[in-house]
Amino acid sequence: MADKKRELRELKDAAEVARLQELSVYERDDMGFANSKLIQATFPYRDTGERQWTSTNGGMSVTITALSRKHGLPYGTYPRLLMIWLTGKVVENAHSFDPEDPARRKIFFGNHLSTFMEELGIEARYGSHTDFKGNVVESNSMRLAEQIRRVFNLNINIESLYELEDKAVESYTNTLISQNLELYWDKHSSPDQYSLLDSYVVLSEEFFDFLKSRPVPVDLGVLRKLKSSAMALDLYVWLTHRAFYARRPFIVPVPALMEQFGTSLDPDDSGDRRIFMKNMRKAVKKMHKVWPETSEELKTGEKKLEVLPRGKGLRVFPMNPSVPPKKSSRTKKPRRRG
Repeated sequence: MADKKRELRELKDAAEVARLQELSVYERDDMGFANSKLIQATFPYRDTGERQWTSTNGGMSVTITALSRKHGLPYGTYPRLLMIWLTGKVVENAHSFDPEDPARRKIFFGNHLSTFMEELGIEARYGSHTDFKGNVVESNSMRLAEQIRRVFNLNINIESLYELEDKAVESYTNTLISQNLELYWDKHSSPDQYSLLDSYVVLSEEFFDFLKSRPVPVDLGVLRKLKSSAMALDLYVWLTHRAFYARRPFIVPVPALMEQFGTSLDPDDSGDRRIFMKNMRKAVKKMHKVWPETSEELKTGEKKLEVLPRGKGLRVFPMNPSVPPKKSSRTKKPRRRG
C-alpha cells in the first residue's frame, strides 16, 4: 500500500515538473539562479574537520578557506541551497538598485528563521533530540544557523588555466564572500527557535559582482525535491549548465567527477571510486524522476543521462535546460535601402 502511494506521488511530481518546464523563465515563481563558475566547484558533502577545501574541473580549481576560528567549512545540502537563494537575491538587487548604491549588496534574511527556511525549501523542525546511539541531534533550525555562519565567513580562491589565441593564460581571483554579517537573535527565544530580527549580510563588492555575472536559471521546485541529497543537488545544477552548452555527447571519467563533486573519497583508490559511483547512480535515479528529459531513451536505447558500466564514468547527451531560456525580445534592425 505504501509503495503504491509513493508511486502515485512520484507520478504526480513528474507530471508537475513536466508542466512547469513548458513555461518560460519569467512566467515562473519557482525560478532561482546559480552562478556558472560556482557550478563547476562545490562544498564538501560532510564535515571534514579541515579549514580548506579544493575542487577541480578541468583547468579551473576553486579553493574555499574558513576564516573564523570557531566555525569551519560549510558542508551538506544547506550551503548549496543558501548559495542558490543568495544568487537569486543578488540578481534581483542588481536590477532593482542603482549600480553605485552600496545598499544593493545588503541582503536581509527576514524576521523569522522559519520563514527563511521555507524560502530555502527546508522543513522547519525545532527541538534537538537524542538518536538511538545517544548522540544529540540538532534541529534543522540550529543546523541552518551554523551553516549561515560558515558560508559567510569564507574566502574563495579561483585559479584558471586556459588558452587565448596564441597565449597560455593563468588567472587568479581571491574574494571574501561577505564584508559584514550581522545576526540578531531574540534572546527570549530558545536556541532552536530563533527569530532573525532583520539579520543581514553585506556581500563584498567583488563577490556581489561575481554572483551577478552569468547567472544560470534553475528550477527551485526540482531543487526542493532533491534537497535531501547534496550529490543530487550538485548533479542537477551542474547538468543544467553543461548539458545545455554541449554540442555532442560527452563522458566524464570517474576521477574527474570525484575531483569536481564534494566527495572526500580518494579518486586513486578503486574502492573509493566504487563507493562514489554507487552514490552517483542513486543521484542519477533521482534526476530521472524530477527531470524527465534526462531519462529519455534515444534510438540506440541509451538514456540522455546514465552511469556507464565497469566504472567508465557518466555519459551526458545534449538536452534542453531545466528552465527554458527567455525568448529574445530583440527586434531586427530595418534593412537599409539603396
